[in-house]
Amino acid sequence: MEDPSSSGDKDSDSPLSITSNILSILTFTYAILASLFLFSATVRSADAEIRQLLSQLRQTARHIDTLCSYFQELDLIADQDLLGLGPGEGTEMHEPIRMALKDWRRTNMIVTARLEELNRVKIGVRRRVGWWLERREVMAGVERGRSEKEDLAALLLTYLLR
Repeated sequence: MEDPSSSGDKDSDSPLSITSNILSILTFTYAILASLFLFSATVRSADAEIRQLLSQLRQTARHIDTLCSYFQELDLIADQDLLGLGPGEGTEMHEPIRMALKDWRRTNMIVTARLEELNRVKIGVRRRVGWWLERREVMAGVERGRSEKEDLAALLLTYLLR
């Protein structure tokens, strides 16, 4: 026969096990609350961030268009004559510049379209959640656009310094 006093010990947890269970529950609760706080912070600033990025992209587009218009106004044929180059020589830089400009315009168009689509959604929970879902890809596109802008500027400077 079993001792009745020992049957209660089999079902009860040790103080270390109880402490471990409580700490696990508190850690889980903390992780949930931290995630909710991060979500709330990202979603709360969605409207301002969308407007700021759209403004920044439009300003960059104006800047690039201004650079390109100045670049196109240059009298490249006269410069070639001054350097003693024949027709068609010295134009090998035009193609990389055109390609860099095309890449930048494509990236800018894609990112701007995404932001304008989010901006058209009525201000509220749907728009904020949409920003939360799209934010990572939009920010990656913005960074890609910045990199392409820097490449284009470097090509323009290289060409002008030749």
